[in-house]
Amino acid sequence: METTTTKTADNYWLSSFIYITSTALERAGYYGLRSLIVLYMVGETLQMDHTQALSIYGWLTTIIAITPIIGAVIGDLIIGNKWTAFSGGVLQALGAFVLCVPSLTMFYIGIGLIALGTGLYVPNLMANFGKVQRKRVDHMDGGFTLLYTVINIAAFLGVLALAFLGDIGFAYGFIASGVLLLLASVVLIFTPGKQEIKAVDSNPDPTREKASTPTTGWLMVLIAVALSTVFWALYEMGNGLKMSGMLMELTYQYADRLSTEFLYNVPQYVVIFLGLIGVIAWHITQVDRIVKISLGFVMSSLAFAVLIFIPENSPTILMAILLISALFIGLGEILIAPTINSLITLFSNPKYLAIIFALTYLPFRIAYYLVSLVVEAGYEAPKLGIGITAVLFLLVGIGIFVFYAVTRNSKSTTIQS
Repeated sequence: METTTTKTADNYWLSSFIYITSTALERAGYYGLRSLIVLYMVGETLQMDHTQALSIYGWLTTIIAITPIIGAVIGDLIIGNKWTAFSGGVLQALGAFVLCVPSLTMFYIGIGLIALGTGLYVPNLMANFGKVQRKRVDHMDGGFTLLYTVINIAAFLGVLALAFLGDIGFAYGFIASGVLLLLASVVLIFTPGKQEIKAVDSNPDPTREKASTPTTGWLMVLIAVALSTVFWALYEMGNGLKMSGMLMELTYQYADRLSTEFLYNVPQYVVIFLGLIGVIAWHITQVDRIVKISLGFVMSSLAFAVLIFIPENSPTILMAILLISALFIGLGEILIAPTINSLITLFSNPKYLAIIFALTYLPFRIAYYLVSLVVEAGYEAPKLGIGITAVLFLLVGIGIFVFYAVTRNSKSTTIQS
């Protein structure tokens, strides 16, 4: 028994490390390449106008939201998650290398391979990582927080490095991206065997969430997906309004003193910093996932509420408020996003985990389209729109906590009876 337990623990840490490393390489290559695509289209080789380039880029991101469903079905039902993710990384790498050939036809083939490869890789990698985390439920939140933090670090460094290479020559950036994506696939070969479907529940606290019936499990998954959609929709709406109208003018007005580039990246820096803290915290202490999500919505509300107080003639206060806002929204993001992934993993049937992860992207794509209409309508009164965003965040956060408190008290009463 001790040997089996030790082997399970060793596989957990080794598999987690391999999947996180693969994800870091893939996300660095993917986001670095995406940062070059539009510039390449409007450059000397393809010579597209900006409108056409942005339209193609928009279609690419839309297709990438759909291809994960294809990849998930292949991974869950046909050849397995590991080899589907492997194939996806290889296809992305091939697409990056194809982009090195300076022709419009090869460009479309390249981005097509990237879109398909991304769909094969992402949901299946998430599914296998989730299956590993099910072996140690007490570490699940910390595991997903680490994965989320590494993704942000990798994306930041990938964009930075490939943008530098792209300035020298687009082919250098595409080749570097292809190498990273290929390495992401190669790393997966070293995962220790087939992931077990059955979880080893090491959760020391029996009062924490656990799906006792299939119906309860599907309900919790639907709730998790709905909360994720609401969070990201409000997040995008608030950010869109923040970067519109007067607030954008104020930021650029003081660009020399505040460094617009730094302010634009601050939320990502905050997420990385808080993510590293969260990884340690969730391995030391256990906090109810619903409470974390509720708190995340409240923190996000504060992030947009403080923007209402931005002055029109004080660059120092403007910078301070933007930094405070970034801190709160970063805290909200790191409390909610990894926790949602934990809930989906915990309450889903692991045999169909990739399909479930893939389907979670669709509601947000629909919500994102609706949010873009709201942002466009709110250009004339951005502070009003930001205030409404803050109120909506707060109402959702309070609603989640009230629901949690009522259902928890109801369960306690039933047990005592």
